[in-house]
Amino acid sequence: MHWGKLMIGKFARLLGWFFFSLMLLSLGGCAIYHWFSPVDTVPPAPLVKFTPTQQIRRIWSVDVGKNLDAPMTPVVMPDGSVYAASDKGILMRVNKNGQVQWTIHTHHLLSAGVGADAQMEVVGGYDGTVLAYDPQGKLLWHAQASTQIVGPPAIGRGKVIVKCLNGHVEAFSQSNGQPVWDVEQQLPPLIIKSHAGPLIVGKRVFVGYPGGKLIGFNIENGDKLLDLSIAEPKGSTDIERAVDVTASPVMIQNNICAVAYQGRLACFERDGGNLVWERSVSSSAGIAVEGHVLFVSGQNGSVYAYDSATGASLWRQPALRNRSLSSPLAWGSFVVVGDYQGYVHLLSKVDGSFVARISTDDTPIVVRPQPTSRGFIVQTTGGRLIELTLK
Repeated sequence: MHWGKLMIGKFARLLGWFFFSLMLLSLGGCAIYHWFSPVDTVPPAPLVKFTPTQQIRRIWSVDVGKNLDAPMTPVVMPDGSVYAASDKGILMRVNKNGQVQWTIHTHHLLSAGVGADAQMEVVGGYDGTVLAYDPQGKLLWHAQASTQIVGPPAIGRGKVIVKCLNGHVEAFSQSNGQPVWDVEQQLPPLIIKSHAGPLIVGKRVFVGYPGGKLIGFNIENGDKLLDLSIAEPKGSTDIERAVDVTASPVMIQNNICAVAYQGRLACFERDGGNLVWERSVSSSAGIAVEGHVLFVSGQNGSVYAYDSATGASLWRQPALRNRSLSSPLAWGSFVVVGDYQGYVHLLSKVDGSFVARISTDDTPIVVRPQPTSRGFIVQTTGGRLIELTLK
């Protein structure tokens, strides 16, 4: 058994380096950073049978367009309308009844979106273009960042904040798109694909980075206020040392919490940066919090629940192993996660047991489901935007 595990580990490393070498050959010597997705030789777990105690139904479904290369996060507005985008350049507004109010083509291949508030919705492109539209779909302004935008832009305190692939975080004026500040973080040679954008908390902007860093910036001028280590790189190869913070952090009262791939789950004091608690959990998908409970979609496919104040383990659901889960959504009495086959799983908040399941369009659900007044929204990589609720 030990020899078999050793051979599997060697095979995974060789396979990873094979794909890494292909990227080097295809990109030439122009770039010093490269995307890769974690290689796992363990097959996904089959769906377990259970007796549903709830039933999920579709309220409506709309085709937005495929998001195979850059998963997009939809945004639900207070009136129930939804902004959604596709990586081929489509931006759409759908009302609460699933009726498309408008559709525009941005004429850019999109890599990031959607960020929105009451005044505008913002998307970003592979070419570094930042595009802001009003609620009627009219272009307000466009700006140019240093390179590809990663994750939904954040809007707050009169600024639009974007995270760039090259390690830059850039701020633009919300009123006219003029540059305000630009800061750069040095990146390791190899980085994990991410679709998480900045998080604005008061006068601070928190950004997760490759290398296991979570950094807090002053939103007014970009000054670095906190430099938190979520994980330390270990190992002898770039793949083994990849410990990226690829998911958005969350605020829990006065603490900021984040999780890293091949790293840990950790909570820090928002102001002083002192470590409050930590747990050995790896995740590239993300975390969610509601009340006193923090939920994690682990890299291994397990879903975990922890006491948000102390980090004490509350439960673990291991039956979704290696099914490439989305970030969790805490919704009512349940935890919602999507998987690589387009299934939506409803778990009990109390003990993690399965409550309900529904299939969507057989394509992965990568981004976090978004809550609505009567249910929740999922967007699949196959292009379906679906509102679901309980029967």
